Amino acid sequence: MSENLTWTRSGTVWATFRIRGLAYGRRPQKDKVAVKNLHRALIRAIKGEAVLSGMSVSLDPAEVVNAQIAGVNLEMCPMWAEEALENLTRLDELPLGQRVFYVSVPLANPGRSAWTGPGRAALSRIQDAAGLPRTRPSDLDIEMRRQQSQRIKEAIPAMFDPQEISVAEQVWMFSRHQSRGLLSFMPEREVELAELVTTSGVCLPEPILDEGCVSELESRREYNPLKRRVMKVTNVNAADLDDSPPSYQALLVMSSTPVAGVVFPGSELLDRIDGLGPEVDWTIRVKINSRDAVMKANRKAVRELNDQYQQRDNEATLGSHDLDAAADLLREYEQIFASDRLEVEVAHTIILAVGADSFEAADTQAAQVQRLLNADDFEFQRPIGDQESLWWAMHPGVAGGPIVQAYAHPTTSDKFAMLVPFTTTRLGGSKGPVAALNTTNQRLSVVHIDPAGYPELDKSGAVVAVGELGSGKSFFLKTMSAHLVSCGANLFVIDKDSGGEWAHFVQALVPDAVIVSSEDPQWSMDPLRILPNAGDAAGVAHAFFTTLLNVSPREADGVTLGQVLDAEYLASHELGSSEALMRYLETECELEGAKDLGTQMRNYARTALGRLVFDASLPPVPHDADAVVWRTHTMDQPTAEEISHAHLFRTLSLTKVFGRAYYRLLTSTARRWCFADRSRASVFVTDEAYDINMNPDNALDLEHFVRQGRRPKAILLTGSHDPERDFGNETTRKLIPTRIVMRHTDEDLARSSIRFLGVPEDDPMFEQLVEILRTDTSPVDGDSSGGVHADRRGECFIRDAFGTIGDARILGPAQPHLAAAVTSTPPKSKTVI
Repeated sequence: MSENLTWTRSGTVWATFRIRGLAYGRRPQKDKVAVKNLHRALIRAIKGEAVLSGMSVSLDPAEVVNAQIAGVNLEMCPMWAEEALENLTRLDELPLGQRVFYVSVPLANPGRSAWTGPGRAALSRIQDAAGLPRTRPSDLDIEMRRQQSQRIKEAIPAMFDPQEISVAEQVWMFSRHQSRGLLSFMPEREVELAELVTTSGVCLPEPILDEGCVSELESRREYNPLKRRVMKVTNVNAADLDDSPPSYQALLVMSSTPVAGVVFPGSELLDRIDGLGPEVDWTIRVKINSRDAVMKANRKAVRELNDQYQQRDNEATLGSHDLDAAADLLREYEQIFASDRLEVEVAHTIILAVGADSFEAADTQAAQVQRLLNADDFEFQRPIGDQESLWWAMHPGVAGGPIVQAYAHPTTSDKFAMLVPFTTTRLGGSKGPVAALNTTNQRLSVVHIDPAGYPELDKSGAVVAVGELGSGKSFFLKTMSAHLVSCGANLFVIDKDSGGEWAHFVQALVPDAVIVSSEDPQWSMDPLRILPNAGDAAGVAHAFFTTLLNVSPREADGVTLGQVLDAEYLASHELGSSEALMRYLETECELEGAKDLGTQMRNYARTALGRLVFDASLPPVPHDADAVVWRTHTMDQPTAEEISHAHLFRTLSLTKVFGRAYYRLLTSTARRWCFADRSRASVFVTDEAYDINMNPDNALDLEHFVRQGRRPKAILLTGSHDPERDFGNETTRKLIPTRIVMRHTDEDLARSSIRFLGVPEDDPMFEQLVEILRTDTSPVDGDSSGGVHADRRGECFIRDAFGTIGDARILGPAQPHLAAAVTSTPPKSKTVI
């Protein structure tokens, strides 16, 4: 072996590539068709023979945690180090898994290698028999094979990201076949074995194969081949180790496909296997026949069929229904290959393998897989006496033998591609916070959601959660906030909850967080004092007072307000606070309408809410605070109807007018603070987006996070109930990459949420997703059971930043004190204004 190359005893050299699975899961049909077409291109790129493999392996929790902390300076972020340690303990208790894919292709023997390759293999056998050292391939031969391997890699569609595996991974693959059903982790990518020189096959683990597990019987008289279709595999190299028990395996082979033919979507047999329960490895041995060879064979078959028709003419009792069916198939085949000059024939044999640590477990799992797949009209058998042959057929470099030919199914590349073997339900990225468990199928995996890292991939870090009341939106948003702050981000939150839900959580996360309460102000939100940049301060103050005083920039009072709130004017008149500005307008300013503006400001300054802006004795909120929470539970905003009708707008209460202007102040301030600090990520959380977006100006600030937040790592986390009304315009909604959809029992809102995921109503899967969202996503188990069962909380659909859609269950923080803060809700209390 050398790198991804293997020299075999038959004289054939094989090249093996690891293949990236294409995102599939709950994606809409148009995306699935694109995945199928990529598989068709892949199979057409392969010439001759190939072995396609999908191995189900355990996912090492340490590997997950390494991805969680990747790129984070743990010395600067001790909270994240603690979270990682706690998460490692939590993940150790979960059966995490993943599937890895391989394509192995025999290389052609061109020129002299047509006889030197088999000759070298024959010489190796003689040397082995004589006890002589083997002859390694020459450097010239190795280089030629590398070039052949490179050409195959270049022919594979780039979306599959083919990578040459190492010798270490080749050794692991052989070992994996001998340890199926036992704990098995992928080797570290950095571990290499003699990459620049060839490595002898003696480093491969040597198996002892016991078909029927006969060695465990007390007497051979007990042997019943019908009841012992399991093979015991023992690794000789590890047989004497107590922690290396034998592997009990059962091999199945596909014997027939649905009578009505495969349909797409719906024919994803290998993807369906991952949802069965037992861990299953699969191998597809394929033999590609060219179009010309198929057309020639088809014409021969037609001649033979005509002969059979003539013979049947003389048989009075036999009909020709079977011949008619065969003729129809030949005619269809002829049409397909005649219309597509790139089409090839794919003779494929599908082999499945289950493994366990006991005979009974392997036998039970194989029977379960066989029963479930046969129910879908894909018939699988466990042929007696052929378990060993099927086991060897799953190895690249081993000849398939008669068993592979006996169960081969010829079809076109287009039909074969409908199996879409190289797909994955993986959600999220490859690193960052562990936000959820992927529950799309029976194999649990983790979901990394990394809003702070997506800007480096030229993607927005905005994240949206939608769902009905009590579905878990706040739980998710708090979890993400905790992760981002633990990684070094600063946090700004609008908390409308009357019990101070977010204030309570943020104080547990950041003990010295600044809590700005509208009920009993301890901090000032004076725009002229909280923004260090004079231009920003003047701009935010102008937006706030224009909204508060309802003045038009084109009328006299609006012009005056604009002149006074110019940064140079404020500096020259030493107007460093809103209180000073109010007094100046009342008594000193000679501009038109100035006194009236000052009087209106005084009217608001006298109110309890007005202290937030006009009380100069309060300290200003520091712009560089690690966390700020603005509690707005005592404020109201005008409805859309009140804003759009002049007679209703004129009668608005001072509370509503001030509330509308204050929200304008908060979104403007948060935008400038988050965009100003480029040294770390900044997070702005609005748990009730509908409340913010009542004012179109606020919606523009949130839209700015989505459109422009990528460069300064300004991250928007927001949630609400109706995705088509609560998150601004359609363009803004489409630009939000990461979308979390939680329970919605209302049908209209459920349909709206599934559309928001990116699944159109005409997609075959749409109605099913709506029903799952309404009835089987964190279902409430009656009013006497405490609501949602603990094991079902946090269930959702996730559309990740890369467009993949799948099922998930949100994981809260691993640290106990943060987990308690995320899940706790302060008691509600009525507030009298």
